[in-house]
Amino acid sequence: MILWVEYGLSEVYTCLGVLLATAWCTLLERKVLASAQRRKGPNKVVLKGIIQPLADALKLFLKKQVIPSRSNLFLFSLMPCLALTVSLFLWQVWPESYGGCSSNYEGLIYICIVSFHIYAIVGAGWAANSIYSILGSLRGVAQTISYELPYNLTLLGLFFWLSSYSFMGSQANGYFLSHSEMVFPIWVMLLLCELHRTPFDLTEAESELVSGYNTDYGAVGFIQLFISEYANVVFSGQLTSLLWFWGGFTFVSVLFGVFLSGLFLFYRAVFPRCRYDQLMEVCWKVIFPFILLWFILSISGVLYL
Repeated sequence: MILWVEYGLSEVYTCLGVLLATAWCTLLERKVLASAQRRKGPNKVVLKGIIQPLADALKLFLKKQVIPSRSNLFLFSLMPCLALTVSLFLWQVWPESYGGCSSNYEGLIYICIVSFHIYAIVGAGWAANSIYSILGSLRGVAQTISYELPYNLTLLGLFFWLSSYSFMGSQANGYFLSHSEMVFPIWVMLLLCELHRTPFDLTEAESELVSGYNTDYGAVGFIQLFISEYANVVFSGQLTSLLWFWGGFTFVSVLFGVFLSGLFLFYRAVFPRCRYDQLMEVCWKVIFPFILLWFILSISGVLYL
């Protein structure tokens, strides 16, 4: 009984930590964008706007949720919950000593969990029964499925190289970057596509689709989708730090993961949004053939050791 209580408390602490990290991740992005555009950004709430994310969250929680008259009420309410649940559940595949699960197949479990996020995007866009939302969800489906193939192949090739499907195995081997420098820039691009971050945020292109699949969401529903997106950014930064740069989950690796998450956010202030046809063309004509060749070579190298 005590073990179950301890496990439940550890899960609560993990979720609270992720939510707080996500909140200040949004503040970091707003500060970075303000600096890039030579303006102040959030600076009124308490000390230099330090609790601005909490004020924004409180404002949205107190707002009334407006539900479109022609929407599917059940799915419209369920999809934001699904997106947030998937994002929080990703942290359960982290090494056991840091609040996650204990398994020799954490990497495969992660691949299975992260693939569920596309259902939230499709469901949110379809349930709203709006042309902008549906177009955003269709773009999300095509983009996610296209880039999920090379993304998963990269992860599997990495696990083959490390001879382990566990993140703990990656800690034991460490410094994967020194063995495959050419793949890392593609890994970053694949992450940005999976996260729908600039310059690949075509599912939420404001100039074309208002806000994409979440156009009709506000109040609590918008908070759930918003937290889900930024929780994935935080997780991706930590995952990249653990698998590519550092041989162990240490305080330094956590700080470097925070730096990488900030770098993903910084791209929004640097790169312009690309065209959708260019995004798909690069995936199927350049990235996927290259990653497939690298994956075959990785397997061959492991099998002949």
